[in-house]
Amino acid sequence: MSRRLAREIALQALFQLDFTPDMSEKQVIASAAAEHTEKSGAALKYANGLVHGILEQKKTIDGLIESLAKGWSIERMGNTDKNILRLAIYEIKFADEKIEPAIVINEAVEIAKLYCDADAPKFINGILAKVVNGQAK
Repeated sequence: MSRRLAREIALQALFQLDFTPDMSEKQVIASAAAEHTEKSGAALKYANGLVHGILEQKKTIDGLIESLAKGWSIERMGNTDKNILRLAIYEIKFADEKIEPAIVINEAVEIAKLYCDADAPKFINGILAKVVNGQAK
């Protein structure tokens, strides 16, 4: 299974939910997955778990992001940036399966390089480093 692919599908699904909140989790995941020909059942299952978990913990995760992103409200952040942060923070702090935080941060930065502007990877890395170093409230 490609966790990178699962994360990208989850990111696309979360992004779509930002603009079409009336769609279900299954609908947005299916829509995002349709963009990827190489998907596997395991990747879809992992993406589904990410999206579901993030939506359950969204208030807590967004509060963490706002507490660490000095001078930035969650509403002011780009949708892709904040959803990458949500994904990574969920995997670091809330996911049942524990993945080495350095791996999660690296994946988040690499995904940001693909989907965000040039400044986003540094911003995302900085916020996630604070999460890992216990600076989150």
